[in-house]
Amino acid sequence: PSSTHCKRAQCSPPSALYLVVAQQHHCRALTAQTPEFQRTARMRRVAIALLALLGGAEAFVAPQPTSAPLTVVAGRNDKRTKKGKVYAGSNGKSRPRKPGGEKGPVDPYLTLREWGARQDPAMSVEEVVAAKMADKRKVEITLEDIMDAVTPF
Repeated sequence: PSSTHCKRAQCSPPSALYLVVAQQHHCRALTAQTPEFQRTARMRRVAIALLALLGGAEAFVAPQPTSAPLTVVAGRNDKRTKKGKVYAGSNGKSRPRKPGGEKGPVDPYLTLREWGARQDPAMSVEEVVAAKMADKRKVEITLEDIMDAVTPF
């Protein structure tokens, strides 16, 4: 018997029981043959029955060729493309790093340090911060504001 009993793609492969029954039917048709051939056929039937019990239906059915799933990946989710590397923030063959390498951590006080160094007496970062905060706390009062506060009318 063939490995499939139906030509349709939706049909399931034949079960082990179907194959055993088909083999027995084939062997009964050969009963007119020699006794040695009958003994060989009987042993074949027993072997097939044992395989059906132990191995299940998979022992008799040829495995269906499995094709790899058709996945076309491109765009932001594909880290192998430049767009995917940009989206993921990574680097590699399709998006190499810029030349120059790592420059180290950024100094958050660089501008204050440079400004303090340019002053006539050089100032440290702490002195610069204290001077800037003092400038913010200053209140400019004009003579007119004082006269308005002192005069009751």
